[in-house]
Amino acid sequence: MRKVSLWTVVLVSCAGAAFATDDALFEQIQPGAYPDMLSQATIAYDKHEYDRAFALNRRTACGGDKTSQAIVGRMYVLGQGTPRDEITGYAWIKLAAEFSYADYTSLARQLEAAMTPDQRARATALAD
Repeated sequence: MRKVSLWTVVLVSCAGAAFATDDALFEQIQPGAYPDMLSQATIAYDKHEYDRAFALNRRTACGGDKTSQAIVGRMYVLGQGTPRDEITGYAWIKLAAEFSYADYTSLARQLEAAMTPDQRARATALAD
């Protein structure tokens, strides 16, 4: 049940209705475009062009790329290329971790440990 609910949160997030700061839309991306988009996102991030990096990663994250989902979550948590939003960042990271990706599961646990009880309650409700 948790995975379905979390997908719903991110689906709505990608559709732009759940979070005022996240207006991403699902779109068809040609399979051959993913490697270029991921490469361009990495280059933009390394150059501290966070707005561009966030936009590119969000597109591939909405397409289901787990690494991009984790990066989008991190960028929300750090406020890079988007307004800082720890709760939305946590939801993206939890989505990236949904298939038991050890790195993302560990990151989600670290975020949970750093949250106040109120933040943890809100984040858990959002993830559920």
